[in-house]
Amino acid sequence: MEKVLNYILSHLQMGNRAIFITGHGRSGTTWIGTTFKQAPGILYYGEPCNPKVVKGGDYSHWFRYVRPDGSDPFFESCLDRAFKGLITYGRGWWLTQPYRRFLPRYRVVIKEVAALLLLEWVYKRYQPEILFVLRHPCAVALSERNKSTLVERPIKEILKQPNLVEDHLKPYLTVMEKAKTPLEIYGALWGARNRVITDLIPKYPEWKILFYEDLCRNPIKCFRELFDHFNLTWTVKVQKYINQTTTEEKPGTFSTYRVTNNQADKWKREMTPSEIEQVRTFVEPFNLPFYNLESDWSLE
Repeated sequence: MEKVLNYILSHLQMGNRAIFITGHGRSGTTWIGTTFKQAPGILYYGEPCNPKVVKGGDYSHWFRYVRPDGSDPFFESCLDRAFKGLITYGRGWWLTQPYRRFLPRYRVVIKEVAALLLLEWVYKRYQPEILFVLRHPCAVALSERNKSTLVERPIKEILKQPNLVEDHLKPYLTVMEKAKTPLEIYGALWGARNRVITDLIPKYPEWKILFYEDLCRNPIKCFRELFDHFNLTWTVKVQKYINQTTTEEKPGTFSTYRVTNNQADKWKREMTPSEIEQVRTFVEPFNLPFYNLESDWSLE
């Protein structure tokens, strides 16, 4: 059944270039992806490479790096299907609006945080439009802590990849090796991942960069700008969805319904100065152009 459907789907015509949304986990990428999904003609894939649900995936895939001229069977299998608008492994394909696969000139939107470190490879292989989302490292660390994200393995998974270290992270080995507490590790991990993207941004100025805090403070304005940038159709349905997801609170670690005015600076209310300093100490050595002002770390 799946092979027959994929054969049919592979012969359907797509529209504009696919959109690929990525960023460090807990940065609002799901919220953005599900909002794009409300636009007419969009076929949305939420984490088609999630190693928790995809056959053949394992923990290391959250931190996999692939050079732009390299290959990776796991990500190729997952993303080849998604970029072609085919049925993917993992979560039930019928949950991904199957009728939209038969729309003329439909457009694929993929949200995937597991592929952050191989973003250049994704761009070279599939040529999508890129949306890279940034969120303050303390906010990310707080969210990771609240959902009890594992801290034992991430740095080890990064350091055991010689190509990743050689291409991007060699100057930062010491700071990553020194990270011991959960907040230190979350900070170092945020720094390492965003260091890789920072190295790439000068090469690809066409990539769209979005700050989560800007989106929280003025969601309608920011989403309208995003829809214009990516040539998505703005509708009453889209605006209603944004209003609901930014003014209503629904419980759950992975809920996309938040009172967004409360989200941008939540870390300032819930973290102590000592905790903030732990994160900052392991972010600053990566010399990133984001959140590098004194005011970015102030509780005021």
